[in-house]
Amino acid sequence: MPGEYRVDLAVHFLEGDAHLWWRSVTARRRQADMSWADFVVEFNAKYFLKEALDRMEARFLELKQGERSVREYDREFNRLLAYAGRGMEDDQAQMRKFLRGLRTDLRVRCRVSQYATKAALVETAAEVEEDLQRQVVGVSPAVQPKKTQQQMTPSKGGKPATEQKRKWDHPSRAGQGCRAGCFSCGSLDHKVADCTQRAETRECYHCRERGYLHVKVAGGQVLAVLGRAKGVDIQIAGESMPADLIISLVELYDVILGMDWLDHYRVHLDCHRGRVSFERPEGRLVYQGVRPTSGSLVISALQAEKMIEKGCEAYLMTISMPESVGQVAVSDIRVVQEFEDVFQSLQELPPSRSDPFTIELEPGTASLSKAPYRMAPAEMAELKKQLEDFLGKRFIRPSTSPWRAPMLFMKKKDGSFRLCIDYRGLNQVTVKNKYPLPRIDELLDQLRGATCFSKIDLTSDYHQIPIAEADVRKTAFRTRYGHFEFVVMPFGLTNAPAAFMRLMNSVFQEFLDEFVIIFIDDILVYSKSPEEHEVHLRRVKEKLREQKLFAKLSKCSFWQREMGFLGHIVSAEGVS
Repeated sequence: MPGEYRVDLAVHFLEGDAHLWWRSVTARRRQADMSWADFVVEFNAKYFLKEALDRMEARFLELKQGERSVREYDREFNRLLAYAGRGMEDDQAQMRKFLRGLRTDLRVRCRVSQYATKAALVETAAEVEEDLQRQVVGVSPAVQPKKTQQQMTPSKGGKPATEQKRKWDHPSRAGQGCRAGCFSCGSLDHKVADCTQRAETRECYHCRERGYLHVKVAGGQVLAVLGRAKGVDIQIAGESMPADLIISLVELYDVILGMDWLDHYRVHLDCHRGRVSFERPEGRLVYQGVRPTSGSLVISALQAEKMIEKGCEAYLMTISMPESVGQVAVSDIRVVQEFEDVFQSLQELPPSRSDPFTIELEPGTASLSKAPYRMAPAEMAELKKQLEDFLGKRFIRPSTSPWRAPMLFMKKKDGSFRLCIDYRGLNQVTVKNKYPLPRIDELLDQLRGATCFSKIDLTSDYHQIPIAEADVRKTAFRTRYGHFEFVVMPFGLTNAPAAFMRLMNSVFQEFLDEFVIIFIDDILVYSKSPEEHEVHLRRVKEKLREQKLFAKLSKCSFWQREMGFLGHIVSAEGVS
């Protein structure tokens, strides 16, 4: 794709907070002047902060295979490798890290020195894993099992328990004749009771490592034995019944209680009653299981009708949910209830302000006129409705300006439509306002120590700033129902975010970084205690009333211990 289209395509997919961030970027520099490399720098500075990169690096360093397959572990390894620090550039370092994260039964079969590349190591580990899954694991030919007797007993919860009983052939070696020797290692110098080369220290035929045996369980599956755990506390109905366990990789169950444990406690199973009895020196213990009920209690209308015919009682109930559920009235909110006038909808022109919105054009710019866009019948009806509303509030007025911009509708989150004017042509010839927008990370730094938060969202925020009379004609737009121009600042103008930011800073100048932070139209009031917050919130509301700025209650949040702000969660514990 040509470089000049990449930024446009990337911006097209930005939504929500990301779109808000992009508006702040374009308020500082024109999108048309931004290369793809510039966009990447801006994007990474916003969404890949050092703290985030450090977290990803920590995830890489702590990465283990766990329950993943080798292939899944490799995919996660490669994904996080991009965040690894120095020292992971060559294959040897990557192989060592990959090997350390493998499961023990796979790691003992792989050695870094045997492989030229990490890809070869991954392939071998995957093959070993498949071999284990196919249960094609060998046992030392020095000791061959003559017979493996397998018994299964359901433990508590219906889990199978296994017990191994092995009888070993006496090793037959040339020149030994019938002389007695060790049944474990085959040596003629000692008996099995004195053997120092027991099963747990024999060398594995497959991996040449010591300390690993393999046990065949019901169904023929072969499992690697990784060790033993003696005297593990097993709690049943609050009573302790220790067990000696063999450590192995069994995916379905955490613990399988075998015949040795069942025999020790003389366990009796009554499957019909769902009851298990334990005979112990301390006395008999009976554990009564609870039969699970059906997961669904829903019946069909036909079943209900038949049950009623049989004499069952039926009750008819309805649930009424008023539309106002979840909505809080101003009178219910402490402090806020004193300022109900601040939460009125904007019904008329805002008061004249000392710094109205201006549109400065590049020298030599001629007026621009574009044909209107085609609209669907439903959009035409919505257009007529909104034009009447704007005219009633005097936000717009009929125009004879030579400037003509097309208009369209954008759908809001609540399903309603916002009238938007396509001011792209006007924005291209407008001198950009260089008023600085604050860095979000610097704003969030001010919240250290705060425990109480309130967020205020202004209603029709841009419409609360009037346009300088000389520049009203430049906002003109064409519709099926006439030619109009905005008297208040509309959405879509390139300098609108900077102008609104400047107004907010001038209004709340004395409160900034003391107990108020602002980003364009998002106002956050923060305090270290509820008592402080009451004072701070009242001062902010008084300032809004004084400046005749109005807030939208449904988008505001008050007296919160935790809330979302600019894509982050702020709370007494910090910012996340």
